[in-house]
Amino acid sequence: TVDDDGNDDADLTFDVDGSIVFDAVGDVGIGTSSPVSAFEIQDGLTTTGAILTLGTKEPSVVEFDVLGRIDFYAPLDTGVDSDVRAASITAFARDTFSDSVNSTALSFQTAKSGLSDSKMLIDEDGNVGIGVFDPDTTLEVFSTSAQLKLSYDADDYFRIAVAADGHTTMITSGSANGNINIEPKNDLNLKADTIKFYHGSDPVCYFNMDGTAGQLDV
Repeated sequence: TVDDDGNDDADLTFDVDGSIVFDAVGDVGIGTSSPVSAFEIQDGLTTTGAILTLGTKEPSVVEFDVLGRIDFYAPLDTGVDSDVRAASITAFARDTFSDSVNSTALSFQTAKSGLSDSKMLIDEDGNVGIGVFDPDTTLEVFSTSAQLKLSYDADDYFRIAVAADGHTTMITSGSANGNINIEPKNDLNLKADTIKFYHGSDPVCYFNMDGTAGQLDV
C-alpha cells in the first residue's frame, strides 16, 4: 500500500499487517511505521526484544569459517583507505561444528590506515584477548609497551608494563604523592631471592633470603 497525502513524499508499506515500511525519506522500518534511523526493527516483549540474525549457508562449518559479519566503511569519501573496511565485528568458528560443538569467537577489527584487522577477541570460553588471538586467561593483554593503565584523570594514573624476561614495572604519575598503598586484610606474602629498596635510581637497602625459615639478612 502507498500512503500518499498528495505531496511529493509517500510511505510504501509491505505485508498485510504493515510490518515493513519504507518512509518518505527512505528509512526502513520493520515492526514500526516511523523508523528513527535508516533501518530500525521493533519486535518482542519483556525479555525478548528485537532480534537480528546473521547465519551462514555453509553446510559443514570448520575452524575459521565466518558465521556472520558487520562491516563499517565510508564509500563516498575520496580517500583511498576510506574505500576499504574500516571496522568490523565478526563471528567465526573456533572448531569443526558437530552435534555437540558450536565453538565460536567474536573478533572486533578496527583500522588506522588500510584494511581493518583484529584488535580484540572474545573466545568460546568467554576469555578476552586484546592484541592477542588466543587468550588463555579471563583477560590477556599483549603489547610490547605498557599493557595496563588505570587513570583518575589525564595527569593521575597507574601503569603496569611487562617487558622481556617477564620484567614487570609499576609506575604512578600525578601532581601529588603518587603513592602505592598495599592494605591486605591478612598477610602480605612476597616470594623473592632479594628485595631491594631504591631512592630514585640508587639502592638503599637489600633483604637477602637464603632459603632458611626465619632467616633474613639485611
